[in-house]
Amino acid sequence: MSLIETLFAVFVLLAAFTIFGTLFQWVLSSSKRGDQAATAARLAHNRLEELRQWSSQPSGSSDNFRAGNWNNWATPVELEPGYLVRIDRVANQCYSPSTSLEAGYARPRDMSNACRRVRVRVHWGQQDYDLYSQLGAPPVKPLQPYASNIVVTAGFGGSLAYGSSGVLTAQARDIQSQNIDDLVYEWTVLPESGTASLTEMDRNGRQVQVNNNSPLTTSGNTLKVSVSATYRGIVLSGTSATITLGGP
Repeated sequence: MSLIETLFAVFVLLAAFTIFGTLFQWVLSSSKRGDQAATAARLAHNRLEELRQWSSQPSGSSDNFRAGNWNNWATPVELEPGYLVRIDRVANQCYSPSTSLEAGYARPRDMSNACRRVRVRVHWGQQDYDLYSQLGAPPVKPLQPYASNIVVTAGFGGSLAYGSSGVLTAQARDIQSQNIDDLVYEWTVLPESGTASLTEMDRNGRQVQVNNNSPLTTSGNTLKVSVSATYRGIVLSGTSATITLGGP
């Protein structure tokens, strides 16, 4: 073998070792990054589960989901050496039955009080791992009797002049007399000696407008308005006080 052939063979051998060393180093580095990402994902899921458990625990007359101090979770915690984990609430829109179906309405069926979107961020070195999730409000027990659970309040004095309108507002309650949020309400007129029409104020139906516009109304006619909502399969209802109508 000539000197040139020998030098060429040495050059090829050195190049092969260099490439092999570089590839081996890249494999080790990729494996390390993969292990770090897996650790971050595990810590994020564990921290999220801690938040879920905390949110369902009692807090006064309610629970941590509704009344707890969520700001404490935004403080970074070192769950393992070099890994800092924090949880932040992020802006969310939760519509029923879905965002796409409700997007066309000016006042969609908003359920943002019954669910919250959070971001779990794990930071290590110069990297971040983000995990997003939705948390639902823990179930509550509605106040009994269910047939008079919903409180109906009137935004007027209890009587409506002919051609005028008034707003009724409904609110369901739990056994602690706290509000049950984000229900969908349905209203019905209960004629006594008179009747009126109803206009939905928003898609949740929590408010309804009572319109005294029937030409058959006689001064002194009366009616009531009933309202119902379903919470976890339980039908809740309530009835307004008597409304006195003015005639044309």
